[in-house]
Amino acid sequence: MKYEAVVEVLLKDGVSDPEGVAIMDAVISLGYGSVQRVATGKLFRLHLQAEDENAAADVVSQIAEQLLSNPVLEDFRVRDLLASASA
Repeated sequence: MKYEAVVEVLLKDGVSDPEGVAIMDAVISLGYGSVQRVATGKLFRLHLQAEDENAAADVVSQIAEQLLSNPVLEDFRVRDLLASASA
């Protein structure tokens, strides 16, 4: 079966995020004082073939852990895992 997965990778709490700080400064300078924090990250969309949803989730998690994220600095989560007719 074909699947599409969305993986989100963000810096761990406490890890410096200079890009997020720069964006936050710009947000404040634009007058959006209600925003309290900006965190930057990466979003990956994977299309894969797997026997079932559990197998797909295992493969996506392994790829995210071994390749898409740096486990020392970043956390990842599989945001979506959907059966797809066009994966």
